[in-house]
Amino acid sequence: MASITEPEKSGSSGKKTAAPGAEGVQLRLDSSEEEKRLIHNAWSTCLKKNGVPTYAKQENGPDPGGGEWIWPEFKSPAMRGAAEKCKSKKPLQPPELVKEKNPNYMDDFREWLQCMDKRGVKTNAIADGSGWNYVGTQPPNAYEIEEECKVEAFSDKK
Repeated sequence: MASITEPEKSGSSGKKTAAPGAEGVQLRLDSSEEEKRLIHNAWSTCLKKNGVPTYAKQENGPDPGGGEWIWPEFKSPAMRGAAEKCKSKKPLQPPELVKEKNPNYMDDFREWLQCMDKRGVKTNAIADGSGWNYVGTQPPNAYEIEEECKVEAFSDKK
């Protein structure tokens, strides 16, 4: 699998691509919002070049520039063929966040939600660990708390 690397110096665009035939671009647990956006947008751009309609959305999350994200129309009939052609660019979740790859996933998931709760971000979790939703009014920095707690809870604790 390809992974995020440091951008090249001396005038290079710093563009990151996966090796031909790779299954995707591996995100890290500590990937910045800018890294996530650039990788996601490269995949979406590839899908668009292969016939999938896309739309842009300005984000107001922790990305200080509020960068634009490009989203594919996942229900497009062109998605199946385009997804195969663009699989080397598809963002892959950090392995720590994938239940099948992390034997401690449920403990880490509960720790993540407890950390957010202690810091004022109230959630309602799905019992099997497949997700959660915000509950009630959240602090203005809820997303930052969410990300900090995620890294803390899912990081290797050796």
